[in-house]
Amino acid sequence: MAHPLVFPLRTYLYAIGNTSPVNLIQDLAPEQSANILLLGCGDPRNIFFTLDCNSLNKNASSPRTLDITCCDVEPAILARNLLLFTLIIDGECCDDDLWSIFYDLYIDTSAMRVLVEQCHKLVDLASDVKTWHASSYGTVLRVCTQHTLSELRRHWTLYNQFDQLPSARKKAVSRAFSQALSKSEQPYMLSPSRSAGIFQMTTLDTANEHFHRFWSSGVNDHDKTTLAKAKLINPTFVYSLSGEGFAVHYATDAFASFPLAPAFAEHGDSFASGSKPDLSLLRATLFKFVRSTFKVWCSTFREVSSTKILRVRFFAGDALAFCSVLHCHTIISPSFPSAFYGAQWQATILELDGGDYESRSESVAPTVFDVIDTSNMADHVGLLNILVVAVPLLSRTPHSSLCTETLLPASSNPTQGFLELMHADLTTMAVLLDVVPSAFVSRFNSHSNIHELILSTLTTENDVSQFHERMSWKITSLLDPAVPSSLSFDPSELAGFLFKMYLRVFFQEDVGWMMEEKKKMKSSPNNKESILKLKLGSLIHYTRATFALFLKRIKERMVINWDTVMKVLLEHIGNDRTLLLGSNFFQDLCCQLHLFGVYSVGSLHPVNPFLDRVRIPGWGIVPPVIFVSLVVPRQKLKVLENISLEKLGTPLLQFECHGPGFHNAFSSIQTSFGTLSRSSDASQGPTLILAEDSERWASYADLVVSVAIPAWIFSNEGIEFSLNVRSTPANVSLMSVLGMGMNIFRTPASDKAHVFLSRSRPNAQNRFQEVSILPTRLPTSSGTNDVVIKLDPSHQFIVEMSTKAIITDPVEQGVLEAPSRVPVVPQQVSAGRIKLTFGSVEHMVQFPYSIDGTRTKLKIARKSHYVEVIAFPVGNGCPFFNTREVNKFPLLLHGPSIALWNIHRVHLDHLPIIKPDRTRSQWLQTHLQCMASDYERTVISGAEDSRRSKPLPDVKNSLQHMFAHFVGTQDGLPSSLFGLKDDVGGEGVYAVFLFSSMRLDLASHSLVLDGYVLPIAKTTPEHVFQKLTSLGGMRQINAVGPEMLAWKQLIPAFVERCRQTWTHRADCEYIKTGRVPLSFATGENPICQCGQGKEVEGLMQMPNKSWKNLAPFCTRIAISPLYAVSYVESVVGNLSTFLAARSGSGSSGPREEEESCQKCGSQGKLMGCGRCKKVKYCSQTCQRNDWKAHKMQCVRL
Repeated sequence: MAHPLVFPLRTYLYAIGNTSPVNLIQDLAPEQSANILLLGCGDPRNIFFTLDCNSLNKNASSPRTLDITCCDVEPAILARNLLLFTLIIDGECCDDDLWSIFYDLYIDTSAMRVLVEQCHKLVDLASDVKTWHASSYGTVLRVCTQHTLSELRRHWTLYNQFDQLPSARKKAVSRAFSQALSKSEQPYMLSPSRSAGIFQMTTLDTANEHFHRFWSSGVNDHDKTTLAKAKLINPTFVYSLSGEGFAVHYATDAFASFPLAPAFAEHGDSFASGSKPDLSLLRATLFKFVRSTFKVWCSTFREVSSTKILRVRFFAGDALAFCSVLHCHTIISPSFPSAFYGAQWQATILELDGGDYESRSESVAPTVFDVIDTSNMADHVGLLNILVVAVPLLSRTPHSSLCTETLLPASSNPTQGFLELMHADLTTMAVLLDVVPSAFVSRFNSHSNIHELILSTLTTENDVSQFHERMSWKITSLLDPAVPSSLSFDPSELAGFLFKMYLRVFFQEDVGWMMEEKKKMKSSPNNKESILKLKLGSLIHYTRATFALFLKRIKERMVINWDTVMKVLLEHIGNDRTLLLGSNFFQDLCCQLHLFGVYSVGSLHPVNPFLDRVRIPGWGIVPPVIFVSLVVPRQKLKVLENISLEKLGTPLLQFECHGPGFHNAFSSIQTSFGTLSRSSDASQGPTLILAEDSERWASYADLVVSVAIPAWIFSNEGIEFSLNVRSTPANVSLMSVLGMGMNIFRTPASDKAHVFLSRSRPNAQNRFQEVSILPTRLPTSSGTNDVVIKLDPSHQFIVEMSTKAIITDPVEQGVLEAPSRVPVVPQQVSAGRIKLTFGSVEHMVQFPYSIDGTRTKLKIARKSHYVEVIAFPVGNGCPFFNTREVNKFPLLLHGPSIALWNIHRVHLDHLPIIKPDRTRSQWLQTHLQCMASDYERTVISGAEDSRRSKPLPDVKNSLQHMFAHFVGTQDGLPSSLFGLKDDVGGEGVYAVFLFSSMRLDLASHSLVLDGYVLPIAKTTPEHVFQKLTSLGGMRQINAVGPEMLAWKQLIPAFVERCRQTWTHRADCEYIKTGRVPLSFATGENPICQCGQGKEVEGLMQMPNKSWKNLAPFCTRIAISPLYAVSYVESVVGNLSTFLAARSGSGSSGPREEEESCQKCGSQGKLMGCGRCKKVKYCSQTCQRNDWKAHKMQCVRL
């Protein structure tokens, strides 16, 4: 396993999600069907929300279909989800019972009767896979493996028979529930309020109150009659991997799994006042909203499930193993035997034997996916583990995305925690793995995390360590048209980079670092930074298998002398004195490198002098790697089981090998309770059968630990094997119980009663260790597009990339060789492509990552007939796409469809409308001001004469004006008609926007202006100009030069993102020309005509009837803020003023708006505009910089 083995006595049941739901298909075109993989799927909120906020065109001739595969290591989560799904499909259960069965710890007799009857029905249908798939549920709800169905059936049986438990067991469960509800581990719970997004500050007190009410009663209701009836323990919360009892996570809260913002949007700003809000009113409003939302979700799921457009598949087991088997299934063969276990602490081999992974199945399951969502699994298994197994499963299209989330910060600065999780420079990692967060490259995000930034500021003093960060990863190389290419590094430079990464991945093995932090703690017990570092020092997610698999992934992308890379790397590791404990894992590393086919050291070659000395009776030829199974007597585990959970924590286990002069530790181990027996094969030696005990921790069976170790170890005498607790800062107290060696059980290798040897893992008989090796597909040099990567002197990040345009055509060679020495002109034409022009000759070269084309260098070899292009990657201070030819908001053509790269899609008609009160909308101003980074605000205000490219800050400034003037917060006059104008270039108004409403984008915690765009071009009919002129009241925003170019790139993206009922025609201008936008030229339309006059019903219904006449010429558009990326630039520097303004009223919502500078928002001494007397400024600089936006309103006033 790529994750260390955790001693699992304290395993929480995450029965209900702790973050608001997401739209799983927000990056896909509306006509595109989707294969979706949910790793760590949790509750079904994301499925419900996705169905609710998208139109699947159920009645279309070719309706869009969704095939969703749900994976979770906790079978109880899947059992609960399917129980809910089946009840919804049946449509016979009342809404109250549905809610109570899924969300309440205690239920009434009506809900219990429904639950028991349904479980009895499900147990019968789950007798085998064939019966289940043939049932009324089997069309929609599928199982991936027989083991999954067995686990589901086991849980439904437990639920069904809960009332028949012996009295002593029922009392024990009741006592566990009562004890859990009698204490609250959080005096004030902030995290549920994050689901309110923009309105988080208003809902703090209400969410906290609901949380504590729930954890005192176990029921999500405040009605006394309901509370009085709900006295029966809900059995769906009783059983989990922890066994029978109460293991529900202490932060569980139903409200947190719903998008709460609409509860406030429905009432406008009625709660956003300076006085303390009425908590009872807030409570009733939120409760009503959550219950009604759940009802809508259930109704939508029932409707969709009655068609053939939805399939939901379930797999119970380890996500990392599942991904590995899916990948093996794809690149080798569906029939290739698996040697991966379904999960840690299990002996079941992961076989995709549910029937749908066979080509003859009527419901063939996908093994590559358009969307992979991993929830916050990165907190539990490590981001690197997710990337190395999930990226290979992404379909190779520009639509595809991998979504990751984190809640736990990885550094004392939560906004920088994500970068720490990578353990290396993000740009370099993006090149190596071919995936990157799109926001990192773009330097903006269409999703808002402003509420998280505010919450992190609030919790600094409270020492609450959570920061929710969601990333959408895209395939890096597909930002440009895919071309065959290969990567090449200097072997010593790449080895240096990998070694530095190795030190960071396994930093917990640096004893010196640990002692230094403990010293700081001793001198300053409240040193929060040291406390966090020591906490992270105990949070170990990676084994040497992780690093080996990472090396395998990058090896597949390299044209390089790999043996040299590995020799230098292993020499660095062997000589390292930083990780004092690292040497103990060196043999583990070598073993994993061999098993994954990355590299074999001399002692692991099939023929070597070490193996010649190994003699194992009955084996014949001894392989380089042997599997050891250590049987640990059950009573040996009692020493840990008898320790209180508070003191025990969640220690890690590892296998250790002790011999004369060496001590090796191995962390990639598999365990299971059961009985081990031999099954001999005369030609291959013994294989092992492990009969697993289904009672697991409740059983009396011994624990079987299996691990792969190098065979040469057996050439030594006096070897001993042991199962140990890994020493970390969090468990040093266990030494008083286990001793300095932290041994749980230790025995000689010759102990035949407790040590078993085999060529393969237990239960993988006749499957040698090679079956776990996915074949390494080495790239070959393309000859024309090989890219050489150069690292900095410290080998930490990329400084440049180079490739050669090789001129093979004799005529073109003549042009290059001509005595006139014709100049070679480079021009960046897209994110990673450079066009070379000399004379009439053009050649294109392409890089695997976005580049800054303004710094391109050339080396021209005229006689050798090539041009070497040296480029510099975007990142490390380089701005994103400086040239007009490179689209800052790319639309990528993919066949007949179009993919958005860095702006997510929305279904406008499914977004709730919000009508802010302009007199009480400080929340809106704060939100809009935080759109820009601290640096961008200085650029916008004119306080800094920036030499950096500033189109993005200017666009953000114009967006802020649009939203503010639409609501009327700046001058008290709401506006719906806006024009973008170029006074400098003489183009005049080049785009008109007519906005009908402001909406909440719940999935991104953002705002959207729902409207229509009318590009003004030479081809615009004269009568349209006349109609525009007759409207009057247009707010004109002067967006000139680079900002104008940016807007002409942005408008097509804002149009494409909200497209729903229309498709791009075969003669679409985008597809015909291959250009988006179509043109930057004065008087030219940047967008295609496919959507003109489509989806304009809202415009037809506007109160201003004059707008109706413009409908045939307009295209619907969704304009939203573009947010700064908090892990790239500082964003929260000016939030202290905002928070201080609230200090007098707690979390009662935004105060009535105070006078502030029209431009920068600062308060204090202000001066009014001399002409209109309506707006105020803090300085002449702000007034001057705001004049282009204000002058049209100033004249009118």
